[in-house]
Amino acid sequence: MADRCRFFRTDAARYDRAFRSIVGKRYDEIEQEIWMEVAETAITLAKNLSLPVGTAQDLAETMRTVMVILFGPEFRSETLRSRRTVR
Repeated sequence: MADRCRFFRTDAARYDRAFRSIVGKRYDEIEQEIWMEVAETAITLAKNLSLPVGTAQDLAETMRTVMVILFGPEFRSETLRSRRTVR
């Protein structure tokens, strides 16, 4: 897990600049596979830490916590609020 976290903390924009021109059209597909792995790790962390996921707000806070764990304390996020009620 430590090796995964170290990888996930790297700057995605640097990878984009460095590899998109080399990999070409497959870059987005490969990047999606990487983010799918991040998502699996995030789910595992949330479950192992018993983080709340009952409401949209709970889920947003849980994801913020997990992303800081994966990407480090420099990770920043912003919560957007809807003006309409979702039923």
